[in-house]
Formats: sequence, C-alpha cells, structure tokens
Amino acid sequence: VLCMMAGSGLIIAANLHYTTTAERQRDIFLRNGIGPRVTAEIQSWLGAAMQVRDTIHWAVMKQIYTEEFNYGTIRQLVEPAFGQIEGLISVELAFSTSPHIVSVNAVENPSGAVENILLQSDAPSCFSIGSLGCLQRSEAFDSHSTAWYEIGSSLDESDTPLDSNEAPTLWAGPTIRPDASNQYLIPVYTMIWKSVFPAVVGEPFLVGRATIDVRALSSLLVDEALVDEGHSRVFLTTRQGTVVSARQPLASYVDVSGSDGTTELKSVWEVRG
Repeated sequence: VLCMMAGSGLIIAANLHYTTTAERQRDIFLRNGIGPRVTAEIQSWLGAAMQVRDTIHWAVMKQIYTEEFNYGTIRQLVEPAFGQIEGLISVELAFSTSPHIVSVNAVENPSGAVENILLQSDAPSCFSIGSLGCLQRSEAFDSHSTAWYEIGSSLDESDTPLDSNEAPTLWAGPTIRPDASNQYLIPVYTMIWKSVFPAVVGEPFLVGRATIDVRALSSLLVDEALVDEGHSRVFLTTRQGTVVSARQPLASYVDVSGSDGTTELKSVWEVRG
C-alpha cells in the first residue's frame, strides 16, 4: 500500500504489487503525478465545505446574526451553501444559552440534486417557521447532552483573534449513516465549530455542525494512466488507514458486524481489490 497526504488528515492509498520495472514506474507516477493532483482537488473541496462555517461565523462576528433563533437570518446565511457545496447534507446549530437546536437539511429530487432546504427547530418558536418547522423531540431532549455539542463547546477559541473569520474547528469521521431517504448507507464527515457572540454579556456561543456526504470524492481517484483507470486500486483513507472513499461499491469497504448490524468503514488493508 502506498500512502500520500491529501489534506485534513486524508491520505491517498494505492494497492501496489512490484513485479516489473513498469510497476515501479507506476509507483513514481502515483507519488509525483496523481498525488499532487488529488491533494489539490481535495483541498479545494475542503475549502468549499468550510464556506458554510465561514459564512455563519462571519455573520456572528459582524453582529449580523445576533439572535439565536432568528430563522430568517439563518435561512439567508445557510440556504446558498446547499447549492454550492457538493455533498452538504445538513447544518445544525446549538447554543450555550438554550437546550434547543436549529436544523437545516437538504431536500433532494429523484436525481439526487438539491432542490430545496428544510429549516426546522425544536424551540417553542418553531411554529413561526411554517407547517413543517417543528422538530419532534422528547421533552427530555437537551442539545447540550449531544456528543457533537460537547465536542464543539470544548473547542478553544483563545488563540483566535476576536475579529478573525477563523472559527475553532474539528473534522470528525468518517462515519456511516443513512441517506435522506433512509434507503442507503453513505460515508460522511462532520465539521464542528464554535462561534462566540461578541460584545454580549456572558459570552454566549453557538456550536455548528455540518454533515457532508463524501461519496463524490471517489471521482477524484481516477487516472487513465492506471490499470482500469484506478478502479478498485486507489483509495482515500484517514491517517489510520480507514477507507473514506474508493471507486468501488460502498459494500466492499464497509464491515457489518454484531446482532445489531453495527457498521464501520474497513481499513485499506482489509479491502480486497
């Protein structure tokens, strides 16, 4: 297995079996040809994915977004991102001053393209959003008890200048989850960040979570110079070797185990080419 850094902890890996000089030359091509290209493309994708975080954080810093459950402002900030960021599934916002959340989800047409968004909340004011605006939650639900809020609230913003558009951020994943139709499993990454409302007593903050479908990254792992254009031969993995994306069926790099059907992504050395 050959590995190369591709950005944000992602690595390009390829199955290599040296038997001829030509295959050694293919190793060199992978390192010096495909590696830099895919690295640049993935970094571009990561930059686009961060736009939704940057937009919300900028609005908080400039005091354009000042009221947690201002649904009109949230829609204006988030809605454009769903048409611009490939794979963006949902954006969720939780607040240090409230146990409630705001959730924005992509609504896809039969071809898989985003045609609308669904804005919802479990806050008492959710009825102002519209007939579908209220999330169904148990009375015991508290956003502060969710794992992603706990992670986000612990992020340290002390090293970030107050007027900076850089919010403390953590990428979590990859994990497997159902798609919007609950018919298929898909690999996703989540981006968690923290934005502190400036000039407000008590320094309230929001924690944001954007969930991104990473299946589209498999289109980057193709090159005409490779055997079968790299299908079933080139993988995108984490530093630990967990497969994130590949040009082969998801079932080939997902492991289902236990009586409860627990799913997890395989390590690259467990995947059969």
